[in-house]
Amino acid sequence: MSAVNDFRLIASDIDGTLVVRGKVVSPELKGIFAELRRRGVAVTLCTGRMPHHTVKVADELGVTDYLICIEGGHLFHRPTGERIHYAAMDGAVMEKVGRLVASHPEAEMAAMAEDTIWVTTERAARRARFWGSHWRPIPDARTVPQPILFVLFGPHQLMGDAAQTLRRELPEDLFVHGVENMGDYAHFKVCRLEADKGIAAERLVRHLGGERSHILAFGDGLNDLGIMKHAGCSICPPEAHPLIRGAATRVSPHSAEQGFVARELKRIFGLE
Repeated sequence: MSAVNDFRLIASDIDGTLVVRGKVVSPELKGIFAELRRRGVAVTLCTGRMPHHTVKVADELGVTDYLICIEGGHLFHRPTGERIHYAAMDGAVMEKVGRLVASHPEAEMAAMAEDTIWVTTERAARRARFWGSHWRPIPDARTVPQPILFVLFGPHQLMGDAAQTLRRELPEDLFVHGVENMGDYAHFKVCRLEADKGIAAERLVRHLGGERSHILAFGDGLNDLGIMKHAGCSICPPEAHPLIRGAATRVSPHSAEQGFVARELKRIFGLE
């Protein structure tokens, strides 16, 4: 583990890490983050959420500078809006995804771009509510402005076949995630490989004049795998996904609901 003075960036996931059942589990984190910033350590949130759905938690925790949103595809400076990392897909990808959705009436789509969720149906908007609530209707994926993430929804068999088709047809720098069973429907995500929390956190720490070894990361789910691997030190709760537990530098003895992030920061930075 790096020495305390080596850490220049704290990068934490939100859901399942800082927020459990819709609530921030450690109100004291706002004071902890303020003290770390006073010591010259930057703090960012790394999340799958859209920016508008992230700032609510950021404001509660006093995270005012940088945010990493949309699965790591959008890193920006809150006060100025400056983009530091934006992993948009190109027209060829949009064409393939749009053609696939248009050819299957049962397929629905949500596309995340900037701070808007573009959807083909209102049901897709409801299904995409985890990512955020600012949505606009769009009939065709090929007309979404600078999308970072496509999420396709539909019957299980159709989504399985669609994911296989896109894996064959899309360029190697695109990632088609595994199909997730959501009960009466399934979904899967498509994005560039650079839409990754770890890549975004590394871009940020270098923007701040540091290196990967200066990142201290917290996470629990599969979309945190990149940052678990990129960080100089990464910590997860004991209930984290098995792959996250395997990739983390340390598995905390405290759960997310017990406030493992606050407890670990106090231990590492001597804030007891």
